[in-house]
Amino acid sequence: SASASASASASASASASARSFVDSVNSSYEKLHRAFEMQFWGTKMALSSPSYSVSELTRTKGEMEAFLSDPSRLAETRRLRSLVSASDPSAATLKMFERTFGCYIMESASARASRAKATEIEGGLENARNGLVLGAAVGADGALQEQCSVALRGKIRGDPEE
Repeated sequence: SASASASASASASASASARSFVDSVNSSYEKLHRAFEMQFWGTKMALSSPSYSVSELTRTKGEMEAFLSDPSRLAETRRLRSLVSASDPSAATLKMFERTFGCYIMESASARASRAKATEIEGGLENARNGLVLGAAVGADGALQEQCSVALRGKIRGDPEE
């Protein structure tokens, strides 16, 4: 019947739209998350390349969180969830998107400002941590002897006085 054919066509169209949306979100998020991860590990490991900095870490984290907290992305996710069947290949992914986007959206301007300030503070702490000298006070004079984290771990685990 014409009604059944129209319904099948609408279902196929919704499924194709959902697939396209999922692919687009995944592709965009992958780029943002990769940029953030590169900065995160570059700053965490205090890599000497000028391409890694706390300001870039803060920027890339902000861009990733802005993507995840976009209300229009949540609205589109919900719209598509309402159109596809529970057995649609994209249904589970859309459900996960809805949960994720819902967790990142902050409706209050003061909450968003607090989050931005917290991210700034995190960057400052990260920068300060990178300037710390790792080591232990050794010997009778308690002089600082620089050691890597692996050496310190071994000392703590193997020395009964530590």
